[in-house]
Amino acid sequence: MPASHYRFGDFKLLPAERLLFRRGSEVALTARAFELLVAFAERAGQLVARDDLFKRVWAGVVVEDNNLAVQVGVLRKLLGAEAITTIPGFGYRFALPVLDVAEGDVLPLPRAGRSNLPRRLPALIGRTAELDEAAGLLRSHPAVTLCGGPGVGKTRLAQALAHRLAGEHADGAWWVDLTLLRDDEPVAAALARVLGLAEASATLATLAERLAPLSMLLVLDNAEHRAADVAEAVAALVRDTGRIGLLVTSQVPLHVPG
Repeated sequence: MPASHYRFGDFKLLPAERLLFRRGSEVALTARAFELLVAFAERAGQLVARDDLFKRVWAGVVVEDNNLAVQVGVLRKLLGAEAITTIPGFGYRFALPVLDVAEGDVLPLPRAGRSNLPRRLPALIGRTAELDEAAGLLRSHPAVTLCGGPGVGKTRLAQALAHRLAGEHADGAWWVDLTLLRDDEPVAAALARVLGLAEASATLATLAERLAPLSMLLVLDNAEHRAADVAEAVAALVRDTGRIGLLVTSQVPLHVPG
């Protein structure tokens, strides 16, 4: 069944409707840039030859070679410089994790081994003991909270932990910045959005059901903004899934058994 739309990062791409959304807001693209993005989404992670892209985006039209580079530049500006990798002499590869959603699917599963963790991080200096201790706790407990005041380095430690442990989870490690929660947005919807799932219909129950077969690490950063709601979500995922690890950063304790 062909995909009705694609999810990558904060974006939702609907090829048939010629629409692109970012966090629910429509993003304007030229027709060429949109068609190029669809071509990349359809073959995410694969090498796409320059000739194939010219035939797809400029079918029957003779254009200068730099036209493709210009449109790739437009997409990189929108999606991030690392979203599209240049393969010299051949073409391009779309590097973002993409979920393709067939018509009728409500909560598709994330593709194994994918992650939205930042690729480059500054060195974590002088915190090896903390890192080792926290890693040990995460390996032996389903949920761990890094709790402390503002500016003590909770987020940076969590990033290092996620990178260290991502390879131990077949379905990757996923970062959820809770400061981006919209007003009164359910935590389940925010988790679904990051994972590329159908956020509008996501509840804690449906989310847990879909995640139950998976092995992944979820990192919930800045939980103090919605501490009670996050605690409820963590408790539900701990209770209803077996191989989901949860790492939370918060300025206040969540009081969730883990």
